[in-house]
Amino acid sequence: MLGVRVSEVKRITLDAGQNFDRFESHYRTENGPRELTDAIGIRKGPNPSISTSREQGSLRTWETLPGDAGQLGQAVILDPADLVAFTEDKSNFLVTAKVPADEVVAYYAGFGWSKNGFPKVEDWDRYVAQYAARLRSPLEITLSAQ
Repeated sequence: MLGVRVSEVKRITLDAGQNFDRFESHYRTENGPRELTDAIGIRKGPNPSISTSREQGSLRTWETLPGDAGQLGQAVILDPADLVAFTEDKSNFLVTAKVPADEVVAYYAGFGWSKNGFPKVEDWDRYVAQYAARLRSPLEITLSAQ
């Protein structure tokens, strides 16, 4: 958008012992429309496999690391309602998301390694699907005085 100033503040929440971290991009626009699209990416490694799920709001890669370093899985998960498209450029696999009216895009990004809990791509896929399902159905706790 020509002539529109956009600023971003990013908040990253790291949760010890988890394979995913929460990312929030807070946008502010000046001098123009507020319709923005955000792009979130995973770098392209050598010979990766890729999987996308519109239902889960997930983009997943799996690649063999050099030498005897094993395999690496990476993933991005966002609210499926915010997902626009899956695409790529020369260096990255991308998921694009619409920036909501509150101008905050929230997503989770993380990785799994074959030498630490994810021996096969199917194990990583299962973990990504379960994590996405938990995000769509968060635990609710109600306290009441008796």
